[in-house]
Amino acid sequence: MIVEGLNLTETELKIIQAAKDIFIKKGMEGARMQEIADAAGINKALLHYYFRSKEKLFEMIFKYVFTEVLTILFEVVSSSMGIEEKIRAFFERHISFLKENPYLPGFIMHELARNPDLIVANAANLKISTIPTEFAVQIANGIKNGEIKEIDPRHLIVNMMSLSVFPFAAAPLIRSWMQIDENEYGKFLEDRKKFLPEFVIASIKKY
Repeated sequence: MIVEGLNLTETELKIIQAAKDIFIKKGMEGARMQEIADAAGINKALLHYYFRSKEKLFEMIFKYVFTEVLTILFEVVSSSMGIEEKIRAFFERHISFLKENPYLPGFIMHELARNPDLIVANAANLKISTIPTEFAVQIANGIKNGEIKEIDPRHLIVNMMSLSVFPFAAAPLIRSWMQIDENEYGKFLEDRKKFLPEFVIASIKKY
């Protein structure tokens, strides 16, 4: 649940879960308050009682969705694991998460184009600028010790995120190109959990 730890009523939880599902699939512009109310099993007046506007409800949902996506990266990168362990843990956790939430990448990219200020505000609240700094120290030590090649940690993080996210954001296109169904594509994504960390590790190792 995206709102664990918050003191919410059962009705609020139903609204938030319904809104999350609808916003992720249809975006801010495509979602309707009546549709959210119907999905939550309440009337529209009650929905407006708890959340006065679609915009306020959307901002709340987006905040938690955005947090869910980035928390995986934060927890892995800021952990005490070695660099290779972090890379393997990231792909395992991130791809598993995206398989459970396949619409998220498209949703976030659409909203990034529609309202970039919302992304920036949420990123600032999460203090994401501190994460690459922590990782940079570990990368710098790895370079100094001769374990890995000279590499900018920012490029490494962006590469990891891109390699993980793109197959979900472009799933229909890739499935069409590969001429495979959703079940086979699911197996392909599982294979990437093993392929990607080894691919990335090989690209940065000194020897």
